[in-house]
Amino acid sequence: MPSQFWKWRELAASYILPDRINRMFIAQKGSTFVFGLRNIHTWTNFTGVDPEQNYGVNGNEIANDFNTSPPPTYITFRLNLKY
Repeated sequence: MPSQFWKWRELAASYILPDRINRMFIAQKGSTFVFGLRNIHTWTNFTGVDPEQNYGVNGNEIANDFNTSPPPTYITFRLNLKY
């Protein structure tokens, strides 16, 4: 069973809002919009659900991915307003 894998776990980008947008929200300079992604991609030759799954793994059992799922991909947006 292949045991090597690479995971891209998180990416975030922040954008400083321009003055005209700040005026719409009655906010001050330095307000930001943040975009984030989590659990983006896994590179592996593993044929199961997720190479990090550990359901049913102890000293006497082999790995079992029955009824397990990989971590979901999350997309987040955040608006940080300074007042």
